[in-house]
Amino acid sequence: MLALTNHKPTVTVRLLVGLCLLGLGMAALLSLSANTARSQPFKVPAMPLVCPQGPPRCDFASIQEAVQAAEPGSILRLLEGDYHENVTIEKSLTLVGSEPERVRLLGKDPNKPVLLVRPEGNFQLILNGLTIISEGSKYAVLVVPKGDGAESSLLLSLSDVQVVDPRTGVGLRLCQEDERFHRLRVSLSRVRFESGFAGVDWRCSHDQGALQVRRSSFVGSQIGLLFSIGSPSQVEISESTFEGNLTGLIAGVSGYLVIKDSAFRGNSIGLELAAGPESTLYVVQSTFEGNTIGAFVKSLGIIYGPTEGAKVRIADSEFRDNELYGVKLFNAYDTTLEGNVIRHNGTGILIGFSNNRLWISDNVVQANREWGVALQRPPCIGEDKPFFKDALFRVWGEDNVIRDNGRGDLCPEEFNWPPNFVSRPDETEGK
Repeated sequence: MLALTNHKPTVTVRLLVGLCLLGLGMAALLSLSANTARSQPFKVPAMPLVCPQGPPRCDFASIQEAVQAAEPGSILRLLEGDYHENVTIEKSLTLVGSEPERVRLLGKDPNKPVLLVRPEGNFQLILNGLTIISEGSKYAVLVVPKGDGAESSLLLSLSDVQVVDPRTGVGLRLCQEDERFHRLRVSLSRVRFESGFAGVDWRCSHDQGALQVRRSSFVGSQIGLLFSIGSPSQVEISESTFEGNLTGLIAGVSGYLVIKDSAFRGNSIGLELAAGPESTLYVVQSTFEGNTIGAFVKSLGIIYGPTEGAKVRIADSEFRDNELYGVKLFNAYDTTLEGNVIRHNGTGILIGFSNNRLWISDNVVQANREWGVALQRPPCIGEDKPFFKDALFRVWGEDNVIRDNGRGDLCPEEFNWPPNFVSRPDETEGK
């Protein structure tokens, strides 16, 4: 048996052990650095407080001061109070108010927008929980690209916001004249617009554009929501209200539009749709009540020419108590009215110059004061000399319940209405 001895390790042994330990330490350090780099979280944006009283209650006394000092991507928290200032934003930010009724941004200089947004590059602006009031300014919120907007992408999101312009201005104006974005996305959720000329006026052109409106209201303007977009666009409007405007919504679309579960009340014209080339427009499960004209559908093309490729479908909606017409159609290319209830209007459906495909089926057109379905020609509408000849009216359809209308169900009766256009009495039970 070997005896245990108390020999000290040689220098060589100590050196080898040290190198091994150093190697292990370096490996661990490198591994830790790599893991740290991989798992390093994104930098949390600063969240400065803004209040009209200023420090020490909060970090800044004005929104503009906070905007100037903030890093891109920061979140600015706005405490309750009135902010009398004009604000310019040229970086991606989020502004969050404590609640719309108690956080109010009021313009100080009527010659400037209350809020001017100048996007450049990839830009995102989120507004939540505040009221913007324009007292004399032409625009409450104006968005104009900085530099060459054709290379810029903007995401603009408003939620739980009120935009008020009691005079003749615009609540939200997107571009002034010929400005262009590469990509433009706008989201409006639970936003209320009360403006003089227009709640929202979209004038931008773009390569890709999208507008989403949800649970919002447009009240008391000449035009509640206006967009005439030359580039293909995606527009979705749901659970929203257009009330007390001259025109609730004017939509000139070359792209895709859907309006669902929305209400148009007390406007001169509830909805004015202009179907551009290759566009698809849907209106479903919506209500048109107490307007002068419920919905007016026309094309963007030359008055006597079709708009190629456009399709419009109005379905499962209700038109009631509209003074002149429930639905007015004029040169509406490839238009379908299906499954609607049209009651107690002046005339239920007025067809003005439809030399394109017009399909009307499974509607209830009942108890209107004037005509159920009428062509825009004497003796239905207008003077003795017809403006349009019967050759310019082409109508298809079937299985409509059309009855009990004041002056008559169909006008003129001698027009070549499609076979089975009106259901027989025994087929109308349950409709």
